[in-house]
Amino acid sequence: EVLSNIKITQKELAGKIGMSEVGVSKLINGTTTKATLEKIANALGVDISDVIIEEKVYKAKFGSDKTPLHLNALELPCYVLEDGTRVFSGRGIQKSIGATSVSGSWLSRFVCTEPIKGFLTEIKSGDSNAFEKITSPIRFIRNNAGGSQSETYGYEATLLIDLCDAIIKAGELGFDIPDEYVRNANVIVRATAKTGIIALVDEATGYDKEKTRAK
Repeated sequence: EVLSNIKITQKELAGKIGMSEVGVSKLINGTTTKATLEKIANALGVDISDVIIEEKVYKAKFGSDKTPLHLNALELPCYVLEDGTRVFSGRGIQKSIGATSVSGSWLSRFVCTEPIKGFLTEIKSGDSNAFEKITSPIRFIRNNAGGSQSETYGYEATLLIDLCDAIIKAGELGFDIPDEYVRNANVIVRATAKTGIIALVDEATGYDKEKTRAK
């Protein structure tokens, strides 16, 4: 709202502070430091409190841990959010890749390593790129899940293919990527194409039946 009030777009603000539009959105939504928020506030000439907004939390309408997407021997919990966005959980992605870490932050750390970060940055995704999107996960509440574990972060389904492409490329160029990561990435890419993964998620979650009834 503050951007609208002072007649400046998010894109214009991004230019003022030397960032991408998606990067600015991530900052404004609370995933940054106070110092960076102060930088934005100074660029706008407003108080820091004016640029902090509450992060939107979506709700999953379809899917659960019990309805995973099967890609050969791999399983990925998948969901369709209230706005129609298809997502995988971060833990599901890291498990499918072959990571044994139980930390929920493994994925964000892994994609920030080179050459994975560089390869993801090269993949355009709308007005952004795959790296910026995968480091800006979508906060949502899982359906049919109670307690403190009901809220989690999801990643757009097509980002899994982008990540696998980056892993495969790194492996082919001789970078130090675990062989299991490369093997699983190849399995995922062979099992589905980017244009078909949406349909697979819809089938796994039951969302395809809902779309059929709507017609």
